[in-house]
Amino acid sequence: MTLKRPKAKIATIVASYQTDLELALNWARLNKMIKGRGAVRELEDSYAVTVKIKKGTKADLRNLLKDRFGVFIKVK
Repeated sequence: MTLKRPKAKIATIVASYQTDLELALNWARLNKMIKGRGAVRELEDSYAVTVKIKKGTKADLRNLLKDRFGVFIKVK
């Protein structure tokens, strides 16, 4: 018998510009997809933030943001 891990409820959202990242976070919050977020981190050439997923999966969050923002947002 093996125990399955629960589906990941944490995702990282990455964007090239901080304003794009803030817009994506607002959009996800308005659609009730995220319930919490960490601090915005500055990477070498982009910005990233870790979020807790409220409903759905990481793939649902990725689809929601890709439909709205296209290639400007990445969900890891």
